[in-house]
Amino acid sequence: MADTDVPASLEGLRIRVDKTGSAVHAALDADQRAAFEAEFRAALAHVDDQFGLDAVQDVVERWWPAAVLCANPEIRQRAAPGIRQEIDMDNQR
Repeated sequence: MADTDVPASLEGLRIRVDKTGSAVHAALDADQRAAFEAEFRAALAHVDDQFGLDAVQDVVERWWPAAVLCANPEIRQRAAPGIRQEIDMDNQR
């Protein structure tokens, strides 16, 4: 699966979001963007200490589903309430 592919369950996708920090950041709404920024910066501090980019990539991977839903609100509206809640809760940790 390419970085911009999404699972088949997200039919009707109109706006693709690359799995990059800048693309995820741009797609998130303001509240989520602030939380993403804090987590991303903490991961960058870890990179500074460990010289590995895994922590940054993990943050991008974790926030990417929320970014796709923010960029495509019609999909978020059709998603089951449990899925929406799970994504929202995952990104508040």
